[in-house]
Amino acid sequence: MLWRLLVLSMGAALIVACGGDDDAPDKNLAPGGLAIKVCGDNAAWMRPSLEEQRAYVTADPRWRAFEARNREQFEAHFWGVGHSASGAGTILEFSGMWNLPNEGKDFYWDALHRCFDDPAVDRDEYLPLWLFEHEIISAREQGETTEVAVRPRDAGVQIVALRLPGGIYGRETNVVFVDAEGDVIEKLDRLWSTPP
Repeated sequence: MLWRLLVLSMGAALIVACGGDDDAPDKNLAPGGLAIKVCGDNAAWMRPSLEEQRAYVTADPRWRAFEARNREQFEAHFWGVGHSASGAGTILEFSGMWNLPNEGKDFYWDALHRCFDDPAVDRDEYLPLWLFEHEIISAREQGETTEVAVRPRDAGVQIVALRLPGGIYGRETNVVFVDAEGDVIEKLDRLWSTPP
């Protein structure tokens, strides 16, 4: 299924960020690949158990039920949202990052602010991605598909931004995540990934 990149309503801006050295240029981790910004990396984060996630969601009066969609969101290893307080809330609540007491929100917002407080950065060129229990190796465009190579790790969350030629608005793209052998492990479907 195509993941349509939409201009946000009411003038909300898409915000992504880079991590580490604020003046660091984009990194291209593979010849011919897309430029990548590593926005933030918390290698210590551990995903809560499914039962802990279910208890957390059902205890919140905003949700009260743990639906099949919530399980799908929780089990996704990749998310493609990163633009607003509502986007932050969705990721933090349904990915399991809520279990990083205050650090989860700080990690998220610190990553966003570190890079895009710089007015010289064109936010419209970057596709933000959240990688859970994985880290990015490289990314490249293959026709209308953006292929993101990742490797698994035991824990952690990584926020990255891919620089797409021509920007992210007004285009359709398939985003797939592949392992070291090039096999598709998940695809970005909706705002979170699902098995192929």
